[in-house]
Amino acid sequence: MKGQGMATRALNIFEKHVVKMFEEHYGSDASTFCLAMYKPTVNLLKLLAARDENYIIEDETWDEIIEWALLENTGTFKTDLESVTVNLGRDGIGAVAEICLLLTTNEISCSRMNQNQRSALIEKGLELANKSIERSANNVGFQYAFKEVKVVQEQLEELKAAS
Repeated sequence: MKGQGMATRALNIFEKHVVKMFEEHYGSDASTFCLAMYKPTVNLLKLLAARDENYIIEDETWDEIIEWALLENTGTFKTDLESVTVNLGRDGIGAVAEICLLLTTNEISCSRMNQNQRSALIEKGLELANKSIERSANNVGFQYAFKEVKVVQEQLEELKAAS
């Protein structure tokens, strides 16, 4: 759905049938194996929907996403989780790398951060994209994940060179 201009639909489905159901049945203090992927998935889908479908992100939410993306531990996932998600076509670090790219190329988010923050997001995104590529490049089962993050890496490299 992400690559077909249906990020808003994917976001609504994910929030309604995964996030909300989990919180409703288990509570906000509970945990699950894939919980660490919930926030990156929601943020990625919001940013894609804003870019591709004119989805409106409130100012406070822009600030929250930027702040979250700049946190040192954002983009840190357990190896077990990454091993599962990369088999499904995307690893967490690749998703966070794309979030960094989307934040640094969106006019609204760029207006809400300073140049140091933008540079930090470019660097972080590039570092995460490189790690994702290192894991997925030579593994036949990870080719979709590789293809997705390779585009992100190339765009982040262009942004870094232009800075």
